[in-house]
Amino acid sequence: QLPDLARGLEAIDQAIGRPEYDEVLNGVYRELPSISIDHGIMERTTRQVYVMRSEIGWSDVGSWQALYDLRSGGADSDGNLLLGKAWIEDSRGNLVYSTTGRTIALLGVEGLAVVDTGDALMVADLGLSQEVKRFAQLEKLAE
Repeated sequence: QLPDLARGLEAIDQAIGRPEYDEVLNGVYRELPSISIDHGIMERTTRQVYVMRSEIGWSDVGSWQALYDLRSGGADSDGNLLLGKAWIEDSRGNLVYSTTGRTIALLGVEGLAVVDTGDALMVADLGLSQEVKRFAQLEKLAE
């Protein structure tokens, strides 16, 4: 039903574990059509669809807060979730996500989302992290 989406996801899948993964992910992902499974597939199917009742849990990881909540079991005793190299002192309830290999250092802060990628560093109140879309809008205006 969504051949462009399928091709993009296949390209990302083939790059997993390879040095060019970040470049492929960043290049392909931003070009993928933004469409939910119900609109993209379910509403377009002409065949009978079967469903099965199950309890599998669900989280729409659409914000850094949602990621923090989903992975909070891996947080340290002060509630800091470290997904990357980090030094933490006197800090609580923070999310650190880094793909750059750089060390993120936090001192005396609480409730932050610190996201370090190859093209940007974001520091935000974790509770406002769903507002990241504002940055995408600013980027479009700057072009």
